[in-house]
Amino acid sequence: MTRRVSFAWILPLFLLGVSLTGAQGPAPASAPVPSMADKNWTRIRTLISFLITDEGTRKVFTSHRGLGESFGSEEHFSFFVAPWRARLSVLPAARQEALDVDLETLQKADGTTTCLMTYHHQEPANAITIVKTVWQGENLLKVVFMKGFSNILDDNAARNRKYEREESYRQPVRPLPGARK
Repeated sequence: MTRRVSFAWILPLFLLGVSLTGAQGPAPASAPVPSMADKNWTRIRTLISFLITDEGTRKVFTSHRGLGESFGSEEHFSFFVAPWRARLSVLPAARQEALDVDLETLQKADGTTTCLMTYHHQEPANAITIVKTVWQGENLLKVVFMKGFSNILDDNAARNRKYEREESYRQPVRPLPGARK
């Protein structure tokens, strides 16, 4: 006859921090590991804070060798970023505090990470600015700015009220000159 041994009593002791080896107290807690989304948020937040100023833009170009392939020179990169500064704003430390900003990341097989950050602007209503960045490890390879309008309603109630309040995107389309009517 075999006797069945139950180890169910070990789990409550383990959860209370009791060690079977004689060590006292619970194991020290390790620091929380930041998620990939948090890491990318911090990276994008830092980048945007630098791009808002001329000096910061120069620092970004000189500290990321990969931008040289895309832009050629520091002057060209500064000239490219300058008109977009008015559409950028400092991002809060926590992603959850940025109600008008979305961040999507895509990890590719070649080791690059693409981040798409979308600003939803208050004025004009439903205007968006998209900042696309491509990273190889910690090295920034490419920055692309895009602008446009969005009339997509989503689960953000504040954003939806903004779209409903301003109906400028619903104006009728005018035909091109010389087009048939």
